[in-house]
Amino acid sequence: MNRQTSARKGLREESRKSCATQSRKGFIFTLLVLVIIVFMITEISIYFRTYELRQESEPNKVRSQVISEVASQFTQHKLTETIGVPIYSALYALNNDSASGFVPSPANVTNITWTLVWNGTRSDLGGVRRLPNSSTLSFWDSRMKQTVDSMGMTLDTSYGNISLSQSDPWTVQMNLTVSFSLTDPVSTVTIRSDIPLSINISIIGFEDPLLSRSLQIKHNIIPVSSQPLARIIASGDKGRGWFYGQPVKVLGQADVTFNSSNKKMIMVTEDLELATKYGNIYGAVVVLGPQPERNFLEINVPIMFIRTMSRDDSVFSSPFLFVSDKDDIVTDTGVSAYHYVYDMESVRNYAQCGLYTNHTGFGYSYLSRLTNNPVADPTGNLGIETVIGGMQFLAAQFQHTDRSAVDHMYLPGTGSGVTRVMGLPGCNDRVSCSMTTNNPIPIKFENSTQTPPSHISSYGLTNLQCGSTRCG
Repeated sequence: MNRQTSARKGLREESRKSCATQSRKGFIFTLLVLVIIVFMITEISIYFRTYELRQESEPNKVRSQVISEVASQFTQHKLTETIGVPIYSALYALNNDSASGFVPSPANVTNITWTLVWNGTRSDLGGVRRLPNSSTLSFWDSRMKQTVDSMGMTLDTSYGNISLSQSDPWTVQMNLTVSFSLTDPVSTVTIRSDIPLSINISIIGFEDPLLSRSLQIKHNIIPVSSQPLARIIASGDKGRGWFYGQPVKVLGQADVTFNSSNKKMIMVTEDLELATKYGNIYGAVVVLGPQPERNFLEINVPIMFIRTMSRDDSVFSSPFLFVSDKDDIVTDTGVSAYHYVYDMESVRNYAQCGLYTNHTGFGYSYLSRLTNNPVADPTGNLGIETVIGGMQFLAAQFQHTDRSAVDHMYLPGTGSGVTRVMGLPGCNDRVSCSMTTNNPIPIKFENSTQTPPSHISSYGLTNLQCGSTRCG
């Protein structure tokens, strides 16, 4: 009995201890739960408070975004894109004005151009409008200020250090500094900056204003794809005169044709007897192989003798120009005599239909053409020129107007009465080249004794002195 009672007491004691332990565990868990809940409530409170603070700060955030967006419009890249549009429009309009005779003065061309850029008017012509208001810089500038003003902010802009120049023969460059100040009175934020810009405008495709005014010739400025340089492809032994044309190989009498087209051809033969008998019906003659030392008075067209070549040489598969210093008949006059065969196709392709090329030290720069200031480019690397066909109404401006010349020879400041020069057939497409005669006008090269004395060398040609009546 006592044992049972003791056992029950032990069980009750164990149970009590166990319950106490469980109670402590439960209390600790409860405390933990309460702590977690407290932390959760605190976290939620913090979250909601943070959200409220964010809500309170939202207007300033919007203002900051506006300030950032406006400032992004005043980066160098963005301004170059934006201001480049009215600058191009202004220069294009000014070019058309100049071609029509409303020429900007060289001294004021920067200010005149900038006024066109800013408000679309010609300041030197009483404010006559040349561009719609929506195409001007002032229009963009005012719209930016209105947008910023609607947000309760202020934007101040100014434009200074403005200049106009050429960066290369085909590119006009406008340099300026854009200064802006953006202020938000609420957040008391102010952004200020000075942005230097160099905006390049290509004049490719513009009408050449100098040719339009001086010669009433409409030419668009399109550069030739590569420099039109001739090259010497062979040397002869003796000869006289010059001629450009398509070679025709004459091996025997059966190869000789009798029609007017012969005069555009160069007879190429190794048979001296054929050359003597039929050479005069061609435009010129080239005799190949060893030749006797004798005069050939019976041949009265330009002629060249080349001892070291045969008719199968590749030189004689395409048109070429040969130039022979005047010999005593066809006997060399000494060390001054020269006899060259030129590959002229690149020059001729350039001259067809009046493409433009840049030749160091020759021609007029685009800005000279724009401002009617036709002086050779003083820097030596901005001059451009083209080949233009002679026309009868130009007789007062140029001699031998049935031929062609590079434009700087036609235009004011070059003088008149220039000497006759060597050349080669020009454009054969009368329609595309706006020719006024049925016959192709030959390309004309000025004699190297003229001014500037070495201009012809810029085309890869040298020693084309032409003093005898046999020179073309």
